[in-house]
Amino acid sequence: MNALFFLLRKEAKNSLLDLLRHPVKLVAYILLFGMLGFSIFQRAVMHWGVPPVTADIRLLHGVYFGALLLLGVPILLSGMKSGAAFFKMNDVNLLFPAPVSPRKILLYGLLRQLASILLLTIFLLLYGVMAMDMFGVTWGEILILVLGLVVGLFQFEVLAMLAYQLANRNPRWVQRMRGALYVVLAAAAMGVLYGFSLGKGGPDSVLSAISVSVLEALPVFGWVKGLVFGLISGNILNVFIYGILVATTIFGALLIFLKGNVDYYESVIDRAEAGYEQHETESVGHAARRHGRARVSAMGIGAGWGASVFFFKHLREGKRRSRLVFAGMSTLLLLGVNLVLIFLLSYASSAGPLRPDYLMGVSLTLSCYILFFYSTTGDWVRELANPYIYLAPEAPFRKLLWAGAAGVAKACVEGVLLFTVMGIFTGCSPLTAVACMLVYAAMGVFFLAGNVLSVRLFGKVGRQGLLLLILMLLLLVVLLPGLGLSAFVLFSSGSALVSALPLAGWALLAAAVIIFCCRNLLANAEWNG
Repeated sequence: MNALFFLLRKEAKNSLLDLLRHPVKLVAYILLFGMLGFSIFQRAVMHWGVPPVTADIRLLHGVYFGALLLLGVPILLSGMKSGAAFFKMNDVNLLFPAPVSPRKILLYGLLRQLASILLLTIFLLLYGVMAMDMFGVTWGEILILVLGLVVGLFQFEVLAMLAYQLANRNPRWVQRMRGALYVVLAAAAMGVLYGFSLGKGGPDSVLSAISVSVLEALPVFGWVKGLVFGLISGNILNVFIYGILVATTIFGALLIFLKGNVDYYESVIDRAEAGYEQHETESVGHAARRHGRARVSAMGIGAGWGASVFFFKHLREGKRRSRLVFAGMSTLLLLGVNLVLIFLLSYASSAGPLRPDYLMGVSLTLSCYILFFYSTTGDWVRELANPYIYLAPEAPFRKLLWAGAAGVAKACVEGVLLFTVMGIFTGCSPLTAVACMLVYAAMGVFFLAGNVLSVRLFGKVGRQGLLLLILMLLLLVVLLPGLGLSAFVLFSSGSALVSALPLAGWALLAAAVIIFCCRNLLANAEWNG
């Protein structure tokens, strides 16, 4: 066990040394901690002696439960397919052959994963300051909320690991576990409708729907919420019941995993070797061995020459995923979230119907926020995992442009479909809908350029954790001049279409500059971390 603690200490030390050797990362982390410190200082100084204007605490209940669903559902679905392996190639080489108990090695992997989850508390504390202003909660309650999310994330990771083990034992378990998850989500929807019926109409019905206590009885997600808000409200009974349920879930999943007669470690070794082999062969110009099977419904690229082949390759892959190529389940999910949000805003307004332009602005803001996360999993990002884009005898700049063309086309088509429906639903003017389409398409190009910059600076796309937050803040800083100019034009002219042009133009200009500066990104596979 001392050897494992030695590894943990060395990994922490090497991470700090690596940070010192990369000034860009160091500056980004300093800015992140500076923003957190400034937020805390502003909250302590600016609001000293000023009575806070608090929102209804039921809104915090709904937001917290929604955050648990948003974090947990993708982790569990991913665990059913690829598991939640906590080990890398160096672990395979050093730990697995070592005379150390497999249970202690698993404990080491869990502790390291928990440490990475704890780093997310910095990101969550930034939202904690905002929650203090909105709901009047204390620092102690903010800490409970953040630690509750950490416990929830750890629980989701452990369950994902168990789900992968059960799926290896019997493929039918995948359908059973997915069905059980969908039943829980359906029960959550029924609970929201039940809470809605208990309200007194207007905003009260909406707040009652998202904070109804029935949701706390839902397995996994509701139990964490019940434990957290039981601690905040001082409800000892809820703390006792939901604490036992959460602890039983975590330790029970670990016990089943340890007792299961499944060669999980062999799967870990296979995935680690696949990633290592792929990176090594790419760096010397050879193709990596493919692992796993791909679902094929159509064959042949059918068009393209040179670098343009990658664009038509992405078209073929998009057609395999959806008949509409550039619109699929993600588009439907985005449209559904927007419709639900606009309906709730319209229904919850106590001052009468909201202006259609305001509703479209809210829809555009939410859509661009979700698009930022979608952009980290685009076709060109997946292309970086294959050696072909590095081996193609074309200029790196042309390859980069053609590799991102499908993502740009998807953002354009998705924007037209989304804001056509939202324009009809809200009853806004056609010019407002066109303005939203322009901004959404421009943001798609801008976020693609941001991911290119992330690969160039950090060696990988910022998909999660602090790197995702750093990338978000960096892109926000770059976008600020366009946002300010658009706000000035909006207040001056009152035209949504005219005010959208500066933001869209600035986003496109910034994207062009970023991509041009990173034009040689695909000249070397080593830059893909």
